[in-house]
Parts: sequence; C-alpha cells; structure tokens
Amino acid sequence: MLLGAFLLLLGLTFKPVIENDGIGYFSYLHSVVVDHDLDFTDEYQAVKNERVSYYPTLIETRTATGRLADFFPVGPAILAAPAYLVAVAARPSGEPQFGPPFSVAITLVSLLLGLLALVLSYRLAAAVASPRAAILGVAGAAAATPFLYYLLYEPSYSHSFSACAVAAFLYLWWQGRDRRTWQGWALLGLLGGLLGLIRFQDGPLLLIGLIDRPRKPWHLLVFFGAAAIAFAPQLPVDQVLFGSWLPARPPGQDLQLIPGHYLQLLFSSQHGLFSWTPVALVAVAGFWFVPDRRLQLAFLYAFLVELLIGGAAPDWYGGFSFGMRRFLGLTPFFAIGLSPTACPDARPGPRWPPSWPGTWS
Repeated sequence: MLLGAFLLLLGLTFKPVIENDGIGYFSYLHSVVVDHDLDFTDEYQAVKNERVSYYPTLIETRTATGRLADFFPVGPAILAAPAYLVAVAARPSGEPQFGPPFSVAITLVSLLLGLLALVLSYRLAAAVASPRAAILGVAGAAAATPFLYYLLYEPSYSHSFSACAVAAFLYLWWQGRDRRTWQGWALLGLLGGLLGLIRFQDGPLLLIGLIDRPRKPWHLLVFFGAAAIAFAPQLPVDQVLFGSWLPARPPGQDLQLIPGHYLQLLFSSQHGLFSWTPVALVAVAGFWFVPDRRLQLAFLYAFLVELLIGGAAPDWYGGFSFGMRRFLGLTPFFAIGLSPTACPDARPGPRWPPSWPGTWS
C-alpha cells in the first residue's frame, strides 16, 4: 500500500521540466553533444524562445574570454549524459532543447538518483539504529525537509545528484573502515572528486575520508590523485569559459566569510534551516545518540562546511528557494541523526569516552 501510494505521488507530482538553475547544469549537454562547442549563444536563446523560466544574470553574463558564462559545474550533465544520448538518438535535431524528450530524460535521472540517495541513507541509518528507526529517519529526512520538493517539483536542480553523491561517498567510506586497500582508497577518491564536480560547495566533504588512517602513507596519494581525476572535466571547461583553472562566481556573488550570515542561514524566517525545517534541529540533536564517533565527527565537519560556505554567500537564503535547499546534500546525515530519535526504545545511547577505531591518533 505504501509503495502504491508513493507511485501515485510520483505520477501526480513529478514535474519533468528544466528551468532556472537547471539551465546552467544541463546546457552543457546540447552545446557539447549537438553543437560540439562551449558556445552557449543558441542554448540561452532557446531558453527565451521556449519560454523557460530563468534568472537573467546567469545567462546574459559574458566572461573575460568574451563567452557567455555558465557558472554551474558539469557533474550533473555528465551523469545525465547516457540518458541524454538516448534522447538524441530518438530526436537527432536536439530540439526543443529544454523540452521533451530531453527534459524528461534528464529529470528522470535526477529522480532515480534521488531515490538511490534515500536507499543508501537507509543503509547508513540501519547501521546505527534498528531497521524500523532507519525507515522513520529516512522518511523524516525526505518528507519533512525540502528534499521531496526538489526531487519531484524541481528535479533539474542539482540537489538529487548531490544527495546521492554524498550518500554514496559516506556509504563507501563507512563500509571500508579499517580494511580499505589502495583500490578502495582510489574508489573513495573518485567519489570524493565527484562531490565537487556536482556541487562545488560539496567538494570539501571528501576530507571526511581522512578520518580513517590509511594503512600506508602512499594511499593518500592514491586518494587525492583519484579525486583530481574525477574533478578534471571541470578544469578545461573553466579554462575555455573563464580563462581560469578555478570555478567562477556570478557578478556580485563573491563569498565573504566575515561577517557572513550564519545565524540568518539557520534561524531566519527567510528560508532559515531550523525555522523552515525544524526536523533538521532534531536530526542535529540526534547525533548525540549515534553510537559511532566517526559518524559524529563526519557530520560535525560536513555541517560546518555547508554552514560556512552557505553563510558566506550574499544570497545566503538560496534565491527563490523552498526552505534551506543548500543543506540537502546532508540528507543522509539527517536520516542518520533522526533514526535514534524516531525509536527511543531502540536508542543505543552515546559512548563515553569516545572511541574512534581506525582514525588518526
């Protein structure tokens, strides 16, 4: 019955449309696959011709190289490329650029990755709580946050891709623990590089992998080398578009760590994390009852990274967002934190003093 209700929800609410930020994430596909270049003139003109909802600054800004800018990373486009190629085979003209079948193919990838993120979040939560508590934790992380909104109503945004990448990285890191070989470090590094390739602000989360002490020092070279390989597709794109090896920010959107907007990010009535999503506060508190100190340390680090980067942005409120969407990459963490609080009778309780097997000493 629950499965049937969920499928009915998908059928009634899923919106396979590319718009706003999704334009930046997926214009790469038509430009590279159909036009074989990185000139977005016709893609951005198609946005206007096809009456796609857009933010003018993001499609009308020219860079130092004279090209129209695309300020978004290429990761989501790369992950959606196989589905896009199938759509191009069905319609070689590539038109309409932001309509069916292309919009359907891309957003279905987003939907599937979002559902995979929930499955992996359940596996992680079930490792520290009972299966029933893990199910309730995942349900809370999905239904009581903006996750479902961006899964179903704005699937062309990167949040489903981000949540899945973070969940996959955490799951591989958690499963490997003390027995990781150099191949395991390489795979973990590839997933870590993918974090930044999907959303730049998620890139620093790859350092969670260093909570574990490698068996051999050169495993760190494997880890960071694999991360660099995974992130490498972004480098030539930035060089062509901006004449730089570093990602660029839109005009007027430079990060300012001081003074920042950290309290507003958490408590403001304008999409503040805790004011719009009180369950997130429960999830944060729930980590006190998570029995594994490695996961506690990983969550503390990830939360501070997203808080610092999000609070340093001038548009800290997330633009025309629904809730504080910039924390949706932490969905697997929220599921883990909610699980012990969902079933207090199954709560293992904190261990003290902390024991961090396999961590740096």
